[in-house]
Amino acid sequence: MNVIFGGVFNPPTLAHFKAAEEIKKRFNVKEFIFLPVGLNYELKNVLEDVHRVNMLKIMAKLLDAKVSLIEIENDEFLGTYRTLKMMNLSDSYFLLGSDNLYSLEKWKNAELLMEEFRFIVLNRQDNILKVIEDSEFLSKYKNRFTIINDFNYNISSTEYRNNFDNEFLLDEVAKYIKDNGLYRR
Repeated sequence: MNVIFGGVFNPPTLAHFKAAEEIKKRFNVKEFIFLPVGLNYELKNVLEDVHRVNMLKIMAKLLDAKVSLIEIENDEFLGTYRTLKMMNLSDSYFLLGSDNLYSLEKWKNAELLMEEFRFIVLNRQDNILKVIEDSEFLSKYKNRFTIINDFNYNISSTEYRNNFDNEFLLDEVAKYIKDNGLYRR
């Protein structure tokens, strides 16, 4: 199986690393690919692509993973569905945190995304199966989700940016941030 882990990665945290490590340990992963979104996603306070990609490459090297630049190199907003289609990988799963389930219905081409791809969901709350079953949209696709209930790394990039706590990061990523003077006010 191939696993694609999309996100802003601003910066990539220890939770991102541990998620990749855990998925690679639990499943027979042929290729694990980090997929950073491009700045065309109209995000606020996001570091330049080059730094986010460099930090992901540090992480990917430690995990024997890859970093896809497909969304960064494309000038238009593709959305997850089009990006995954362009990647053209068979037997693919898109990895996401359970907090993303609340907005999944609003994603570009959400119906097609759900019909054609499968998802690994890292549960960050108590009863994510109930959230899926209670949603008219998600419940139609509940067989598309593989839920990981015992993932306990609830560190966010926002937390790091608010606290500058290097315990949220791999040492190598913290060094990159320091060496490049990133995220400081």
